[in-house]
Amino acid sequence: MLTPAGRSRALADRLATWTPLIGEQAATTATHSLWWGQAGFLIGSLWLAIFVPIDFLRGTDARIIQGVATAVLWPAFLFCGWRYIRLDSRAQREASAVAGTSAKARPPVRNLDAFYKWRERSHYAEQASETA
Repeated sequence: MLTPAGRSRALADRLATWTPLIGEQAATTATHSLWWGQAGFLIGSLWLAIFVPIDFLRGTDARIIQGVATAVLWPAFLFCGWRYIRLDSRAQREASAVAGTSAKARPPVRNLDAFYKWRERSHYAEQASETA
């Protein structure tokens, strides 16, 4: 995730798996959503790793470091979470358009098992068998 080569390799792997199921655009959007979620988790973990040990130090300098870390990392964490949710919702809308279901269907785009279960329960399975 952290290197460009790792990101392009992860994107290629996810596109190979998801493109036949939900389309290239939805697969790309879901991958970007996943990256934002991973970045948010990393930032949240970093904030926690700074905040908790410094909390045991009761000095003024420790509180300043804690305040700066919170002021910088907390908004970044919230921004990553916001981008993750927005891109995940967009990927679900794009996948439902490719599947030919209503926009409210919201097929799962992060987990293959969940997608296959959704596909079996939805009208998408009937449409796919009729077109094949």
